[in-house]
Amino acid sequence: MFKYHVLYRYFLKQNIDNNIGLCITLQTRASVVMLPSDGLVVLYARSRNYRIGTVKLIFDLSFVLIAVVVSLWQSDMSVITGVREGSITGSVITGPVVQLLMPHFAFLDRFFSPDQDH
Repeated sequence: MFKYHVLYRYFLKQNIDNNIGLCITLQTRASVVMLPSDGLVVLYARSRNYRIGTVKLIFDLSFVLIAVVVSLWQSDMSVITGVREGSITGSVITGPVVQLLMPHFAFLDRFFSPDQDH
């Protein structure tokens, strides 16, 4: 029974990460107000002509690394608290999901172009 519970939680977490990637993709294509962290990723990616999924992956992994370092520092290098498998899989999966979905939602650009007057 325990193994099924762990697998269920794992696949539920993967589905949540995919939904987060979908939401970020839709927000980016529609040019609406985003959360500050996602807005920073999109702004940096657009200003440097990088792919949003790649920047999102690096951004999320850097925050997980910072959380691990701070956790180790606060516990005198003995234990990592607050960073588990969900944080790591979420940071690894969300960026590639965004990159995978961006071309499929390119049709939204003609509806939400920033050049149009609303």
